[in-house]
Amino acid sequence: MKKKTWQRRTLKYGLVGLTLYLLYIVAFGLIPYAFFPEVNQQFKDSFDSASFYGSEAPSVDRAGIMEMGEAGLEARVGLIHAAQSSLDVSYYSTHWGDSTQVFFGALLDAANRGVKVRFLIDGVAHHLTSQAKTTAYALVQNPNVELKFYNPVQLLKPWTFNGRLHDKYIIVDDTFVLLGGRNIGDKYFEMEGYNKSYSLDRDVLVYNTAAGTSDSAQSVIPRVKLYFGEIWGLNTSKHTYGKLSAVQTAAGQLQTERLVETYQHFIENKPYLVSEHINAEKITVPTAKISFIHNPSHTLKKEPLLWYQLSELILNADHKVTIQSPYTVLNRTMENTLRQVGNKIEQFSLLTNSQASSPNVLAYSSYLASRTALADTFDQIYEYQGDHSLHGKSYIIDDDLSLVGSYNLDLRSTYINTEVMLVVHGRQFHDRLEDHMSAYQTASLVYDKKNGYSDSSQIPPRDIPWYKKWISYPLQKISWLYKFLL
Repeated sequence: MKKKTWQRRTLKYGLVGLTLYLLYIVAFGLIPYAFFPEVNQQFKDSFDSASFYGSEAPSVDRAGIMEMGEAGLEARVGLIHAAQSSLDVSYYSTHWGDSTQVFFGALLDAANRGVKVRFLIDGVAHHLTSQAKTTAYALVQNPNVELKFYNPVQLLKPWTFNGRLHDKYIIVDDTFVLLGGRNIGDKYFEMEGYNKSYSLDRDVLVYNTAAGTSDSAQSVIPRVKLYFGEIWGLNTSKHTYGKLSAVQTAAGQLQTERLVETYQHFIENKPYLVSEHINAEKITVPTAKISFIHNPSHTLKKEPLLWYQLSELILNADHKVTIQSPYTVLNRTMENTLRQVGNKIEQFSLLTNSQASSPNVLAYSSYLASRTALADTFDQIYEYQGDHSLHGKSYIIDDDLSLVGSYNLDLRSTYINTEVMLVVHGRQFHDRLEDHMSAYQTASLVYDKKNGYSDSSQIPPRDIPWYKKWISYPLQKISWLYKFLL
């Protein structure tokens, strides 16, 4: 009898404790994000849209687009090999696979030849666990590598659950920046043999032609590096590994050998990546100016600094804005801004995933709930019907301004995550980006709120998997409950 009483009390107090903990999570880890802060007046007063435009003379920065996944991987390998003194690397996630092993092998090879590597990755989405955990051991025991995790989750601090590092870029000395929407993994680099849907994305390569000279500071690269240092220095960016055990050290040494060997095998099959200096002049075009915009670096709810700057730029558009975003989840403030843009300019279009191509059912359900209203805001909504999914985040404004980076047109990117974008002023770059976005539009159908899609004899709608049809309808009805986290 006493035993049963003890068991009942244990169960009772356990349920009470669990309930209190869940309420604690809701109070401090969820509810604060349901209220959207505004940008402070000082920041608004300091913003000048004209500052994003350069003069007729070329700036010190040239820029190119890495559109195909294979080109994205080769660019990373070539840039890492070209590093002479420093590599600052920041990513949201890594997904174990062939390309990931090549990437880490390249970093370790650079460190072995004396390059100082600082690797910053999100504390939740890093995936340096399971079979990849020995890669973390390999990194932290290399004397030329520092590894930090941004905002690792602490169960007793639910405010650590949400703020994520969504940035994706590499800084090479003071010469190159490669920045965009790609994470590290086979699905982002379109690796042969990968049998699932690819994430179609893009990177921007910035080449500082004045590197090593007194004019180098005119480049955008020092600004990106300053931002990296700001996040690196936060007390929420942590070295989570202390002294390794003998077993961990041995596992890390073995993994170092494996990864470097994988990298060496990769470049043996592509010797041009390392046998020649990067022909940056060939793969980039002149620009009038390149600017860098970003969200606050801290881990809590954020003022929407990036969205504010982006929205001011599109509000100042003269006649054309095209947005490419894999996800579209908006609050009333964002909807009103886009409506103002649509009422002002002649051409306003959105390129996004279709229900069939989108890998994010929750986010797409929220988009479905507002799609009819969005059709009154945009002149055209292009929904991609290709075999894979769009993951790129880009904007073209009028005939000479472009933005590419990590920012999705959603509430998480606006108010919760760190996000980065490059703003490129230059006609040649703009035209190249427009060509890439137009290719995806050609493989899309235009949404029509009366008929579903406008008639097209060339592009058939992609079949929607049954589970997406089944789950999307109820989700879009309740998406208002949780969309502030999407």
